[in-house]
Amino acid sequence: MKKLFCLVLICLCLMLPSKIKADEFIDEITDYEITIDVDDDGILTIRYHIEWLVLDDDIGPLIYAEIGIPNSHYLSIKALSDNIEDIYYQDKNGTVMVDFNEDYYEGQTAVFEFEVVQDYMYAFSSENEYAVYQFTPAWFDYADVDYLKISWNNGDVDSYSPAAVIEGDYIVWETSLKGGQRFKVNVNYAANVKNFDTSRGYVDDNDGDEDENLTYMDVVYTIIGGLMVLAVVVVVLAVPVLILIGIISTIKEVIGSGFKTKTVKKIKRTLIEYYPECPSCGAARGENDKVCKYCGRSFIKSEEVIEEDDKQYNRFTTEGLHSTTNPNIFVNVHVSQKKVRVRVPSSNNKRGGGGGGSSCACVSSSCACVSSCACASSCACACASSGGGRAGCSVKDFYNSGLTIEQIEKRNASK
Repeated sequence: MKKLFCLVLICLCLMLPSKIKADEFIDEITDYEITIDVDDDGILTIRYHIEWLVLDDDIGPLIYAEIGIPNSHYLSIKALSDNIEDIYYQDKNGTVMVDFNEDYYEGQTAVFEFEVVQDYMYAFSSENEYAVYQFTPAWFDYADVDYLKISWNNGDVDSYSPAAVIEGDYIVWETSLKGGQRFKVNVNYAANVKNFDTSRGYVDDNDGDEDENLTYMDVVYTIIGGLMVLAVVVVVLAVPVLILIGIISTIKEVIGSGFKTKTVKKIKRTLIEYYPECPSCGAARGENDKVCKYCGRSFIKSEEVIEEDDKQYNRFTTEGLHSTTNPNIFVNVHVSQKKVRVRVPSSNNKRGGGGGGSSCACVSSSCACVSSCACASSCACACASSGGGRAGCSVKDFYNSGLTIEQIEKRNASK
């Protein structure tokens, strides 16, 4: 039954239309490096290095990033780069909010680093022989990750997966991810090499091994059963499911989730310098003259498109030719309307912290939404909202402990 149920879910997922395509991403993670050290109590010090490229700033510049972390049992969070104005934990989404001290526009890259000291990141095998870490770094639903590197301190490690290389004192995994893809690593320690707390709970020793001993007939029956279920789903449920999808999509557009079409004003400013006298016949340029009325020679000396972030000329916002303090220099303004697809705020989609970006880190499964965490539960995603910035996803509370920070501090003090 478990196999059939999973197959039904897969079939339903394949029927759902994909709304977000890679060519619509407004962000790209060009470099994403995570370095992890484990102390004598099994607590992780996780250092993040992220290089976040803004591909499109139609909805505003990147002004903050929102990165999911494993759970709320962090002991400290601190900035490691100078471009971070403020950094703090946001309990609502279970993310680290990184406020930048400058804005990042299209074509610019925000390079930032921060550190999280994270507790409650391991569980035990059934016989208490091994402390098991399952770590899924923050992923980004709306951004591709060109390069992901996870470096885990190799001290006292018993085993790990998937395959990796050893660089100095670290086990290193390297990969790249498409938007929404995740990458999980497993690291095991003998239970007696550190001061592990054996009350943390257990992981299933057979997790992922259920189908290793399937017989030929098991496979045949599974395929036949799956086809029968698929036929029932298509015939009986296809129409209601598609109607429900349409209703949900409409509701999302209404409440501001995902993407919608928005008309924005685009302003193009051109700096024009005129000759005070005709360079051919020497006649003086009259007011508003663009060409010499005697010889037909153009009075224009140079034309240059002004960058949008040039504050010196941002005051010119209406259509037409505007004078400056220099009688020979003018600013020509052209205003046009452009329809763009923008991402709007919601629990899974907010720009201002994540966008194209979502990410999430955890000791088990993670949740998609541009992170590392222990265990599966709720998750926060990377996204974008009007105002700039993006975010990351994370699965929360691997152990469902419900402990507060105060309780953790009391427990640590009692050791």
